[in-house]
Parts: sequence; C-alpha cells; structure tokens
Amino acid sequence: MIPLSEASSRLSLALEHLKAELGKIRTGRANPQILEGVMVDAYGSKVPVNQVGTVSVVDASLMTVNVWDKSLNGEVIKALEAADLGFGVSSEGDLVRVTFPPLSEERRVEYVKLMKDRLEETRIAVRVVRKDVLDWVDAQDFSEDEKKGKEKEFQSSVDKVNGEIEEIGKKKEQELMTV
Repeated sequence: MIPLSEASSRLSLALEHLKAELGKIRTGRANPQILEGVMVDAYGSKVPVNQVGTVSVVDASLMTVNVWDKSLNGEVIKALEAADLGFGVSSEGDLVRVTFPPLSEERRVEYVKLMKDRLEETRIAVRVVRKDVLDWVDAQDFSEDEKKGKEKEFQSSVDKVNGEIEEIGKKKEQELMTV
C-alpha cells in the first residue's frame, strides 16, 4: 500500500525511468545516452564509459570518446564492441570513434517493438502504483464520499501520466521511423 503523498513521486519516477530507457534506443543519430549502460574494466572494477573519458557527439552519425587515461583506450574499445549496440568502433590515436550506420527498415521496426515493450512496462508500473494507492485509500478510515473523492483525484493523476506515456511513445516512434 502506498499513501497518496508518495504516489506522485512514484509516478514521476516511472516516467523518468521510461525516458532513460527510451534514450538508450538508437534512432539513427548519435546520442550519448546510448553509451550509458556500457561498462569499462578500469582499475580493477567496472565503471561507466562516461567516467573514463569525455563522450562527444561530432555529427548525426559519429561520437567520440576522449579517454583521459590513454592506457584504457583498449579497454574502452573492448567494452564498446562487447556492448553490441550496432555501431562501429575504431581508435584514432588518443580518440575512440563510435560510428553509427544508418538504420535499416527492419531494424527500425525492431526498435519500435522494443520501445512499445518499454511503454507497456511503464503502464504496468503505473497500474501497480494505482492499485497500491487504492488499497491504501480503502484501508483508511475515510467516509465513502471521501474515498470516492480521493480515488477520483488520484485517477486524474494516473490519466495524466498515461497521456504523457502515449505522447512520449508517439514522439519516439516518429524519431525511429524517420529516415
């Protein structure tokens, strides 16, 4: 059970998580968020690539990683290749180049399906929060009118979040399908 006071923050977290997950899905353009999950073996532990170098977008199909400790260039390249995210990796002196080939129609459709899965996961998270809040409202010592009022008030928040999820999905699908 979740009290009403916590519910809005949980809904916001669900939206933030969705945006972060969708940011990792390639749209045919270089985007530093794509590299967020790439972990590099550095100094005896795994660290995100953006903690061993500066990630920069050069143009729509090229990013560079300027590794601060040049002895880690090989590890960064190895981590980027192991991530298997559909981009090419090469080294140019002290700079690691990440090239993004154009997406095929088939790959775009796969990414749209993946995006729709992420949207559905977020909708499920919102439904779970809604159920927990309704359980909390039922467990409280409110009159029937107060319960209905709180349920209706919270449902408007849920509807607003679901509308945002739909908008985010439409924008991302448009990005993915634009050649």
